[in-house]
Amino acid sequence: MEQLNPFIHGRELAPNEFIGRERELRQIYGHMATRTSVAVIGQPRMGKTSLLKYIIHAISRSTDLHSSLGTLVFSYLDGHPLGGTVGHEQFWQRAIVPIEPLLPPNPTLMARYFHVQRELYRDDALALLFDELASIGHRVVLLLDEFDAFLSHPLLNDGAFFGVLRSLSSSSAGLSLVIATRSEMNDLNVRTTNFNPNGSPYFNTFQFVRMGPLSQSAFDQLLSKGRDYFNGADYDYIAAVSGRHPYLSQVAAASVFAAQEDGLTGIRRYRTSAEHLRDNLRPQFDDQWRNWSSSAKKVVTAIALSQIPTLIGKHRFETHSTIGDVEYYNQELDILKADGLLVQDASDQWRISQDAFLWWLADELRTHLRDDSSFEDWLRSHEMEGFMTHEKRLKVKEAFGAVGVGSKALIEAAAKGFGGGAAKAVFPGAEG
Repeated sequence: MEQLNPFIHGRELAPNEFIGRERELRQIYGHMATRTSVAVIGQPRMGKTSLLKYIIHAISRSTDLHSSLGTLVFSYLDGHPLGGTVGHEQFWQRAIVPIEPLLPPNPTLMARYFHVQRELYRDDALALLFDELASIGHRVVLLLDEFDAFLSHPLLNDGAFFGVLRSLSSSSAGLSLVIATRSEMNDLNVRTTNFNPNGSPYFNTFQFVRMGPLSQSAFDQLLSKGRDYFNGADYDYIAAVSGRHPYLSQVAAASVFAAQEDGLTGIRRYRTSAEHLRDNLRPQFDDQWRNWSSSAKKVVTAIALSQIPTLIGKHRFETHSTIGDVEYYNQELDILKADGLLVQDASDQWRISQDAFLWWLADELRTHLRDDSSFEDWLRSHEMEGFMTHEKRLKVKEAFGAVGVGSKALIEAAAKGFGGGAAKAVFPGAEG
């Protein structure tokens, strides 16, 4: 009987499917123990939702965590499904529902709960409720997933909402927050500063925990699901195209597994897998690119222009020919490195660690660099005006043949690189 493809993508992971993230979990539990609110920061598909759900599962079932963190009541809300008619009252009505099982044996808590309802969820009534909850040894941990959606919500994106969240979570022992966002902490403060221009930033009481690529051990554990199907070249290919990004790793592993099921070997195996990746990951990279700052786009494009020729046997194009000294963008470099998109090689050259992303960007560049007006429109649409002078653009075209390579040439080079030799049937951790 053939084995079903074990690699999961397109949905959140169940707790028994969750892999790795021990460091992030330790940090979050530590902040919870001190009643510090936490922002879990990560690019799309890093597994933020799965992490939040796993925290609920793990703490609810661990005696050790329970003794360290106290009695926690979890309330999970996802910003995406909230309708445009959900206002402050409806938000808090949903947020405190998990308290209801505690009400019957606690008459004072029950009184506070119904007082909140009568007062239409005013902040002073909510404060009394959470204080009473703390007095009986309980605390609500409010997990707000897809927090960026709150920043564009027609009724909740205002100073009153963010101010109440900050005030209650910082002053009451009965409430702490864990938010999941793709935005940096400074970006959250900047995007809300107009609501309170002279006051403290709404998010300066938070500590952040970043979700980057999978650790090497977690990546090995993930690929062990295909131990009987993967060879050493498969392992190296999946690492190269994904940069150990959890979602990209799952999609890449699933595509190689499918190629094995179809009996594909050698160059065809990797060409087919890569074409599947390119086509299926385009929406992921479109969304990721759209939400980056113009500075991040500039530095990534410059590094890509330098890296692409090396993948097809040509000389590296120096990044200073486009945006000057790339180290000027040290903040963007640090963030992109922490996110796992960029790495530095042994000679301290920056490179993009996810070949699949490089394929996507190569197609973007190939489409628009062929024509000056098209490239100018592309730069303008991504707020990258002034990215390079006309003279520098001519040098780029000359160096790249107008970047005619695109994803097709890069995929072919990768397929030949991984599939051109006899792959050893080995796997990290396997004997022999």
